[in-house]
Amino acid sequence: MHQLGDGLAWDWRTVDEGVQVTALEADLPFAVLSQNERERMNWRERHRQDAELAGWVKQLFGQAITRSGASPAQLAFPWPAVDIEFVFRFARPTRRDVTNYLAGCKPLIDAVTIGPRTNMGVGILKDDSYIYLDSVTGRVQRHLEHAPSTIMRVSRCRH
Repeated sequence: MHQLGDGLAWDWRTVDEGVQVTALEADLPFAVLSQNERERMNWRERHRQDAELAGWVKQLFGQAITRSGASPAQLAFPWPAVDIEFVFRFARPTRRDVTNYLAGCKPLIDAVTIGPRTNMGVGILKDDSYIYLDSVTGRVQRHLEHAPSTIMRVSRCRH
């Protein structure tokens, strides 16, 4: 775990199977807002927050890629298809609607794609259409001893 200051921590991991990296994971030091919370925000505030979220994702996945020591051939970006999993961790054990939180993850998904709207994201994924993005899943986890956070795992599909 690496410290960022103000008590925030981040972590990254690569899952290496032989000569190819098959997954990248980032532990974001904040909870993603639900779609309900996002809809109540002013559009300018929402846009600012989306840019901030995308910046975090680009930074953490960029560091994961750099520190993995994998060659460009081992990474082979963009991957032909990916699965993305989110784990939403909260300190308070209250009821949460996972689909509301998944809807709030669109800026995070955009940050790992290639494209003009994402200001040249990380480049793991060519596009976030159904052709390249096989599945997006999410789950809520009680994380009582820590501040709320979000884990984002991008895995290469095997087909």
